[in-house]
Amino acid sequence: MNESQYAGLTGTLFKLFDVDTVDVIDRLKLAMNPLNSREYITSTLEGSAGSVLGTKWPDLHGPVWVFYTTLLVLFIATTSGWLFHNADISYYLSRSGDLLPGSFAMALFQFGAPALLWTGIQFMNLSPQLTLAQTLSLFGYANAVWIPIVIISSIIPHVSSNQVVNLSVGWAVAVIGTIWSSVFVVRNIKRALQLAVEGTNGGQLKASFSLGFAVLIQFVVGALVQTTVHDTVSS
Repeated sequence: MNESQYAGLTGTLFKLFDVDTVDVIDRLKLAMNPLNSREYITSTLEGSAGSVLGTKWPDLHGPVWVFYTTLLVLFIATTSGWLFHNADISYYLSRSGDLLPGSFAMALFQFGAPALLWTGIQFMNLSPQLTLAQTLSLFGYANAVWIPIVIISSIIPHVSSNQVVNLSVGWAVAVIGTIWSSVFVVRNIKRALQLAVEGTNGGQLKASFSLGFAVLIQFVVGALVQTTVHDTVSS
């Protein structure tokens, strides 16, 4: 890699993290309200300069923040479980150990799976305008819904001692979160694919497959989050 290529790569990475707090909050609000009339990536598909909301490049600062904040909330939930179990340090250590595989799997599906989806979309030539940064940013912000859901799910075992009720309510909340985030993702991915597949039966079939895979990603993330919460808090 020569000096100019390195400078270009550095500049691109800088743009992905060069975002104002106001913009991150605005995008989080948009992701938390998938029925909002504003679309997340429409402006980029219409030729704007790599914009998310029409003014900035898609960012990875928000998605990375969402991921680490979710892990932090899970860690706090584990600590609260330790306190509720008479400060048994062996319990705390065993529960903390459960976070590692869950965290790795969440990272894989929050960043790796959307990258795989984008690769498939490009391979099938469904939406050449859609960038990898847009896809990662879209899925990253979509997972913001898991922060309040982790908090709710971690509180449930300390409110009720009935394991069946705890498990049922926990999974019900997780399903709601999964549907909520899936609506946001599908709504925007569908818009990205519409421009390429209108009027072509083959394209529509491929687009449906892509949308199904996008929903599958969100369901896997939801199952991972709920399973991790249950393992670290409720045993």
